Amino acid sequence: MKDSKKLTIIHLQATSFGKYMYKSFSKKDFGISLMGYQPYLCEEQGKLGHKVVGILFSKDGKSFIIEKRKNYVFYFLPSLFQLPFPLNKIYKEPLNFGIFFQILKIKPDIVHLHGLFTYHLLHLFLIPLLKIKGIKVFSHLRGLDPVNPFKKPVFFFFYFVQFLLCRFSNKILCLNKKAGYLLQKFKLCKKNKVEIMPNGINIDLFKPKDKASCIKKLNLDPNFRYILLVNRIALPQKDPFTVLESIKDYVLKNKDIKLVIIGDGPDLPKLKKKIKEYNLMNKVIHYKFVTHDKMPLFYNVADCFILHSKFEGMPKVVLEAFATKTPVIASNIHSIRYLVKHKKNGILVEFQNKNQILKAVKMIFSDDKLRDNIVTNAFNFIQDFTWEKISYNLIKLYRKELKK
Repeated sequence: MKDSKKLTIIHLQATSFGKYMYKSFSKKDFGISLMGYQPYLCEEQGKLGHKVVGILFSKDGKSFIIEKRKNYVFYFLPSLFQLPFPLNKIYKEPLNFGIFFQILKIKPDIVHLHGLFTYHLLHLFLIPLLKIKGIKVFSHLRGLDPVNPFKKPVFFFFYFVQFLLCRFSNKILCLNKKAGYLLQKFKLCKKNKVEIMPNGINIDLFKPKDKASCIKKLNLDPNFRYILLVNRIALPQKDPFTVLESIKDYVLKNKDIKLVIIGDGPDLPKLKKKIKEYNLMNKVIHYKFVTHDKMPLFYNVADCFILHSKFEGMPKVVLEAFATKTPVIASNIHSIRYLVKHKKNGILVEFQNKNQILKAVKMIFSDDKLRDNIVTNAFNFIQDFTWEKISYNLIKLYRKELKK
């Protein structure tokens, strides 16, 4: 259903990407991978009849369109300069202050800013100017929690940036309640400015499919059961090492079980050494990168999905596993507890608790009744996280703010 009054909305992420990154992906997959799935948000809001513009920045001085569809366009603007030394040691992102005039040309009703607060120096420049022009600004805290200024001296700089961002933004959107609570705890903003707005999922792409046909498309052996890990290989946040150590004996003992690991990162060489050390070379299949449209095949092949993280914002991989009816084992941290309810729609384990990880894997493989219950509950749960519903709820928030 289209809204009666059309809005003009800009989605902006003040993060710059180099040529090496955008040449590595197809245009569509690039946008989805690096824009935090904002292309889906832009597309759904466009379907509601609104004019939507998505903007990223290029370090290579180029301006080009990634994707263009009815009612929305998604493109790059060049980053023009970087802060001088020593400020560039604190804030490394190149800047383009001309974006303000680009925004004025579009004449938006809403500017929706995305990204981690620590990347928002450009946003700090933009927000007061947009407010002077009467343009409503929504700042979306994606990924990490608000910075605690007492942890490190450099965090006082980021805290100051966050404080000003919160002061000038009309609304602060958080992925979960904990992030909203921390905003208030650190005196960054008042409760009436905070709204919880989770990530969404494309249920037309991520859905249950025939396992045998998915195995065939991926050229995998149908005689094996598969444990899937999808994450960046980067300690201390993303830790597949503990998972590997926890289940290595179980995997070696059960000849019909293999691990599929999808991800790259600075600790990949170390992970490969561990795989060799544990004698798992023939039991682990590794992919550095898989295009977004092929990911549903891997989830549908997997008998179990494990996310072992020290901290997260709102992990989209959990939503994807839920939508494909893949059993989820995940770390018992606040952002995951928002999604995973223990033994109801998944299994929670304490971070780096090897016994709990092994016990959870055995439970998934041995208890068919539990497995069926959690995937059914997870699939029902995910229906409230479609991009269509998220987009519609955002439009209602925009309209409410515009009436003030």
